[in-house]
Amino acid sequence: MRLVWPLFFFVTMTFTPACGLFEPEHPTITVVKGDTLSKLARANGVTVAQLKEWNGLSSDTIEIGQVLVLKVDSPTDAAAVAAPTPSRTPRRRAKGLTVRAPDAATSQAAAAPSFTMPAAKPCLAGPTDVEGDEGMVASAGLSLEDVRASMNTFIQHTARCLPEGGVDGVLTLDFTVGCDGRVSALTVTDDGGLSGELSACVVETLRHAPFPAHDLPDGFPFTFPLRFSTE
Repeated sequence: MRLVWPLFFFVTMTFTPACGLFEPEHPTITVVKGDTLSKLARANGVTVAQLKEWNGLSSDTIEIGQVLVLKVDSPTDAAAVAAPTPSRTPRRRAKGLTVRAPDAATSQAAAAPSFTMPAAKPCLAGPTDVEGDEGMVASAGLSLEDVRASMNTFIQHTARCLPEGGVDGVLTLDFTVGCDGRVSALTVTDDGGLSGELSACVVETLRHAPFPAHDLPDGFPFTFPLRFSTE
């Protein structure tokens, strides 16, 4: 008699999680007219060196339509990339205003102001019938007259930031105003040699400035020079 032993096959399967397959892709930005590496780095909270490393760039030259990757390699980078997408609307430069040095009474009265954020306004529908660079319908955003009128009614509050006797200099500010008429971003791009304390006080004050509603969902960006004078 011949014995036939049953055959058993044991198959060992090892499952290795395919971590990279289901991770979200890195955020990307597409270069448009007027973009530079330094401008894109500043807008996205990263450095030029990081952009060049992530995209294998050997120089600062970039081309319109080029897609750049924003790799998140640290919690700091993650927080920066998670910030709202910057507006692609060209930043316009408004005609600035001058703040005169306050007298002692004005300084004392403004020593402890109480500001509240303005009420959000309903965003306007867009795009509106405005001719763009290529003859296409485009959104209007704010006019520089709107910007100057709003700043003119609120700029007086920055006098509280000046020391008695005042200072002389120009503070250059980059604003982004949301479509609801509230300041969504405000940074100092040139302190003109003025103190950090003064700059911080001006930013804290002007972020409460109210503006008209508009139709740009990503916000309307503009640059505003603010001159302080003792004369």
